[in-house]
Formats: sequence, structure tokens, C-alpha cells
Amino acid sequence: MILVMLALATVPFAQASSNDKACFASLDRGSKCEEHGPVIKYYFDLELMTCFPFLMEGCSSGKNVFTSEQECYNRCTLADEFTCGANSKPQGHCTAADDHACKNGTRCVLGPEIGYCCDAKTQDAWIAEITPKCQEGELVEANFWYGKTRYLGRKCEHKFCPEGSECIEGKWRAHCCSRNKEIPIEAS
Repeated sequence: MILVMLALATVPFAQASSNDKACFASLDRGSKCEEHGPVIKYYFDLELMTCFPFLMEGCSSGKNVFTSEQECYNRCTLADEFTCGANSKPQGHCTAADDHACKNGTRCVLGPEIGYCCDAKTQDAWIAEITPKCQEGELVEANFWYGKTRYLGRKCEHKFCPEGSECIEGKWRAHCCSRNKEIPIEAS
């Protein structure tokens, strides 16, 4: 276990685990064209190590384009990979949520095999952004293969929110709010 912790301590953060060059490419939403209409696709964000939806305009998009969220994660991350909120650098390692190995101002965040001592303020801000509330209307949710979940993107300029909803952008993520009770989104 100690060898695993030492090995993880040397792994730099904010790097994709994949050799797939598409994961390292910047987002290019493409351009409007007559051959193909706009469609929601997913891209891998290297800064946050997360797959996000975006509206692909139709033609000439870049390489960092995946048909589904699952395909994006399968190609760009390891199954047991995790980081502190906002992909911030861990301040140490821990083995239980109440582990006293984490110094003041940090909190133990458990992953599949090991835990990280993560900055508490960053974790709180991160949790607030992945569990957003709408001041007006309802939070737009999507139906994925694994169930219904919050429909979160990276930036409003990526135009991932469905028609009839408003995009609200935070520091790391954006979410969609709708006055309609429910806007059905079938995500792949």
C-alpha cells in the first residue's frame, strides 16, 4: 500500500491517462454546413480531466470529439482514476473519510483504491458546482444509460443547453435551467 501511495505521489495531475491524441486536442466545435446539422457531442477537458457536452456545429470539427460521454471517458481516462475537485493537487494521502492524516484545511476524498487529502474550500466550491440549484426554474437533467443525472457542461459558449433553457456558468462548470417542468434529454 505504501508503494502505491508513493507511486501516486509522483504522478503529475492534469494529464490524461490515455495515449489517444484526440484527448489532448483542444475543443473545436466545427462550422455550420448543409451536409450535417448541429448535434450534441462530448469532448475531454484536460484542465478538469472531465468529459463535457458541446454543440458540434455540423462540419470540420476537431479531433477531440466523442459520440457519447462513455466513449469519451473510455478513451481518455482509466476506470479507477479520480482527482480532487477541479483537478486540484492533493495535499497528501488518506485511507478513510475520518482519517487524521489530512492536515487542517484539507479533507479526505476517497477513490477506488486510495484517498487524497484535498483542499476543503476547493472541495466545497466544487461540490456546489456539481450540485447546482436554479434561482428560477428547474435544473435540466439528462437520461444517460446509467440513469437520470444533472446535465452539466464546461462553458455556456459551448451551447450544450437545450432550446428553451438558460445556461448559468460557474468557475468550472455550467448548468442549464428551464421554466418548463422537464426538458427531456436523451444522452448517449
